[in-house]
Amino acid sequence: MTPAPSSSLQSFEELQAPGRPTQKIGPEELGELIGKSPKLVFLTGAGVSTASGIPDFQTTDASWSYALPRTEMISLPYFLTHPESFWKVYSELFMGKLEAQPNEVHHWIASLEKDHRVVVATQNVDGLHAMAESTNVLECHGSIWRVVCLPCRVTFPTQLFLGEDLPTCPHCGSPLKPDVSLFMDEVHCMEEAARAIGEADLLLVVGTSLRVGPFNELPLALPPGIPSLWMDQEEPPGRYGFTYGCLGELTTILGEMEK
Repeated sequence: MTPAPSSSLQSFEELQAPGRPTQKIGPEELGELIGKSPKLVFLTGAGVSTASGIPDFQTTDASWSYALPRTEMISLPYFLTHPESFWKVYSELFMGKLEAQPNEVHHWIASLEKDHRVVVATQNVDGLHAMAESTNVLECHGSIWRVVCLPCRVTFPTQLFLGEDLPTCPHCGSPLKPDVSLFMDEVHCMEEAARAIGEADLLLVVGTSLRVGPFNELPLALPPGIPSLWMDQEEPPGRYGFTYGCLGELTTILGEMEK
């Protein structure tokens, strides 16, 4: 099943369907599995960036203090109707991420390009995979490093508007939108990601619980017979039927691999 690239970002209710049993493996077996797989595709989520000081969705959701739910205030309709309020909330949640630096997980993924063909499709909007020098990154939920004028269809570097309460387009004066996938907004690169998965020797799902669609449909694009692996502190929904699983904190797993 190939996900439609025009699908919009939305909350996802897990579907627990039976799948084949997942074989749990350790760091040594993980290294061996990667070593014999020339073409790697990574699907990454918030867990990859927590070691860079960026909290995951569940952590920030617990401290949410506004009357309206986050899924409403960080949505495309809310931006279009309340741009100033939107930017206040967005800045509180996201602008601090501009100071983050790649951690050992980002650098490990980038280092695999020395001996493998690597494609990274990520939910993360922090740009840290590119900063770690991964060269083939698909930012499925966009990037905080860009803003876009919807009427002009022009993007600008976010840094040009730092400190402004309501960034506006220098050409037409319209409120600028962060170039990230908000709730009820379009996502990006889904066809490219599905195509890369279709050509992979190994699919690695790292640091994501696969709770947000349509990104969580991407593992279903893997052809039959191709191995898949998840790495995270919690197991993903059973409907995916991953071949292998490596349970634990990501930097700890990598530390064990290097011994």
